[in-house]
Amino acid sequence: MTTGAPVAISRSRTWVRAAPGFIWLLACQYAGIWLAGIAPVGLPGTVVGMLLLLLSLTWAPLREPVRSAANLLLAHLSLFFIPVSVGIMVHVGLLSQYGGRILIVLALSTWIGMAVTAVVMRRLLVRPAPSVLSSSHLAGD
Repeated sequence: MTTGAPVAISRSRTWVRAAPGFIWLLACQYAGIWLAGIAPVGLPGTVVGMLLLLLSLTWAPLREPVRSAANLLLAHLSLFFIPVSVGIMVHVGLLSQYGGRILIVLALSTWIGMAVTAVVMRRLLVRPAPSVLSSSHLAGD
């Protein structure tokens, strides 16, 4: 037997273990798209699908197949950047024309998002957290 055979068997087992997780991920995505299409929820179907996935992960038998699929996707995450890179190369003319404006908008929107987050956190942290020790329901009373 060659040394490549055990590796191939191991890889095929990984894909077989991840297949139910992939099926569940796609089912949640398409169910979310379907629900967003028939109900005016105001959210994109993929976001509704992610919420369905989040709710379904409370059921323990689904966690391991989805974990296997997620780990497999994360192991090959760099492949998901290829379409973006090709898009940038195809539209380099637009980027040279509008790149400065896009950069300004991205910087401003990032700054505004950080500022709003800071204001909200500061307001939330001003109120002291309720303490168990300061309550009047102590065990010795």
